Amino acid sequence: MIEYISQDTTRTYYVVFDTYRGARMFWHWFTGKEYAHCYLLTELSNNQTLVITPTPTECLIAEWPCTIDQSVNYLKSDATSILRYSCNYKSLKLYIPRGIISCVSVTKYFLGLKGFRSFTPCGLYKQLIKLGAVEYGKQKITNGTECGAASNDSSAHA
Repeated sequence: MIEYISQDTTRTYYVVFDTYRGARMFWHWFTGKEYAHCYLLTELSNNQTLVITPTPTECLIAEWPCTIDQSVNYLKSDATSILRYSCNYKSLKLYIPRGIISCVSVTKYFLGLKGFRSFTPCGLYKQLIKLGAVEYGKQKITNGTECGAASNDSSAHA
């Protein structure tokens, strides 16, 4: 379970959606090229940024010595999309993995999202937009398809 020491029960995350890098893996058949991975940024109280990057084998957590705005602006030109989403931690419960543990399932846990509405980063993107997430930065899609326009991710529908 995650416990936050501060009195604030609301935390703002920046969800970064990224293209796949390196060798093509089997899950890229489901994610597509532009929305192949997602990870989180959040601001710490000392003007530093916490970066949470779930990978297939581990969850990398780093502390960057810069503000959240500097971090997001640095990543903006390379990411497919960045959404700003605020979540309330009154409903955050003990983590019970259901299904495959992936970058999406870990990200959904940190955001306090439940259910099976999204399995891919593209599906998570659409779910967060429906929940009121604000687009912070979006790049032109290189293959000509927006997230969902040519996607077969039927689980992303609310």
